[in-house]
Formats: sequence, C-alpha cells, structure tokens
Amino acid sequence: MYKAAISADPGHQGALLNYAGLLAKWGQGYHLPEALYKQALRVNPSQLVVRNNFASMLHHAMHRLDEAEKLYRETLELQPSYIPVLINLGLLLEQRQKHEEAEAMYGRALALDPTATIPSSAETVSCLYLRSCRN
Repeated sequence: MYKAAISADPGHQGALLNYAGLLAKWGQGYHLPEALYKQALRVNPSQLVVRNNFASMLHHAMHRLDEAEKLYRETLELQPSYIPVLINLGLLLEQRQKHEEAEAMYGRALALDPTATIPSSAETVSCLYLRSCRN
C-alpha cells in the first residue's frame, strides 16, 4: 500500500513517513528507511515529525549520534517548543554524559507541558529536581 502511494506520488508525506517507520520497526536494515526519510525531508524540510523520527532512528537504532544531534538541534531551530525533540535530544545528551545540557532540554519540555513524560536516568532526574548536577 505504501509503495503504491509513493509510486503514484513520490512526495506523499504520510506514505513516506509511515513506510519508513514501519521498515525501521521491522528491523530489516535501515538503508531504505533512511532514504525514505531523506526523500520526505527533500519534499518538506520543515516537517517536524519526519525530522524527529529520522533523528530518533539515527540515534537509537543506528547509533549515529553526531548526525542525530545535528538533526535534533536543527529541528529545534525551526520549532523551539517541539517537545518530542526536546526530550529526544535530552536523552542523547544524557547518553553523551552531558547531564546539564540534558537537564536544560527536559526543563524546557516540562515548562511547556508539566505533564510531559521524561524517560531519563536517575542522575538527570536528580539534576532536575534537586539541582545537584555534577560538573
């Protein structure tokens, strides 16, 4: 179904996003999902969901942290209040042991939505709530 939609309209954002996500979830490799995300971004470079999902795949599945961080940060330049990217960038920064920067991302997300779920390490949680980050 997604292949047919993309064949009929190579810029169909929904088909590109959903097909890339499905392929990535199946874990059959990431070459095709990456190509689909890039195609979607060529069509609409400001599509926040595509940018977040692509960066998330780069981060969590492909472990290409530099590329993921760059894409997360570029997305925040487009929309500084996009909570999913604030949280995902926070997770990446935690992984890189940049706890104070992660805290800042989580703090921004919580300021925008106090009910936002922050899946973080115990260390960053203590930074957020106890203000006791290590330097």
